[in-house]
Amino acid sequence: MGIAALREGQSGLPRPARKVSAAAWVLLATWSGAAAAEPARVHLRVTGPEECIQAPALARDVDGILGRNAIALVPAGPMPKIIVTLGPAREPGAFRSLLTLQTPDGRTVGTRELTRIGPSCGVLDGPLAVVTALLVDAAEESIHLALPPPRGVEVARAPAPPRVLPEPARWLLRSELASAVLLGLIPPAVGARLDTRVTPPGLLPLLVRFEAFPHAATTGRGPNGEFLSVAGTLGVCPERRGPRFSVGGCLGVMSGIVHAAGTNVPIQGESSSAFVTVLAEAGVGVRLTGPVSLVASTGMAWGYWPANWHVNAPGASPVVVWTPWPVALLGSLGISVDMSSENGAPSGH
Repeated sequence: MGIAALREGQSGLPRPARKVSAAAWVLLATWSGAAAAEPARVHLRVTGPEECIQAPALARDVDGILGRNAIALVPAGPMPKIIVTLGPAREPGAFRSLLTLQTPDGRTVGTRELTRIGPSCGVLDGPLAVVTALLVDAAEESIHLALPPPRGVEVARAPAPPRVLPEPARWLLRSELASAVLLGLIPPAVGARLDTRVTPPGLLPLLVRFEAFPHAATTGRGPNGEFLSVAGTLGVCPERRGPRFSVGGCLGVMSGIVHAAGTNVPIQGESSSAFVTVLAEAGVGVRLTGPVSLVASTGMAWGYWPANWHVNAPGASPVVVWTPWPVALLGSLGISVDMSSENGAPSGH
């Protein structure tokens, strides 16, 4: 009922009814004036074909649903914005509207999409007005998201996350104790080997080795001898380590001393000779438990060493008791213990 109709109907009503009608007229006039005086707080922008609803018509529909002046077609300073994009949808005979809600400072805080099938874009008019009206409340709430806090009010800030320092680079260290076999440098011999592998940060593992092969002997016709070989090796050992297995190799320089002594009459002399050779080997490792692994390797040594081992017989010329092979063979089987903090993978060559 309009205000004019309310005034016309008062004259024909009984006195109590006229009092009620007058009160309703005053309330309606007060409400209408307040709604008209309330400034619009949401800017609406519509883009799309001319056959679709335009911004003025959509604004009237939304204001009618809300019963107040909510939509501004021209922004009055920074204010939240509802952007409506209209047009055909991908489906044949369908039309689509995309609604985007932005805060006064231009941040997008939400989107809604409507799709309807119909003969024209007008099929979106009714649902679009309802959804836009629902977004108005969210748009007005976004005003508070962009406003600065009032002066004198301390804003609680989340504590800064703890600073995570990069983990310092670690040196890796492991040791291997193995039973080893040596063929060719001296007669076949079984000895012991101690390896220490140090891995500086960002570099290949470095090998430091000490090994000894005692009591190798020759028997049979001709000069017989007994030998002791003590050697050390420095090298680099690239490897690939996994959670259970590892494979790798080593390339280094092996040097040491061979002591030979004659064991038959009249050869009772002895002598010691130094040697240097190049060593290459390959190995595998299998983790048994924790930092302990079973390791095995095989390799060969070649290069420079004296042409033969001899002993100095008293009162006679030196007597050759062993001629080294052109290529000596080595093998080992032992236990490795990873003494670094990163011991989850087996150690290998």
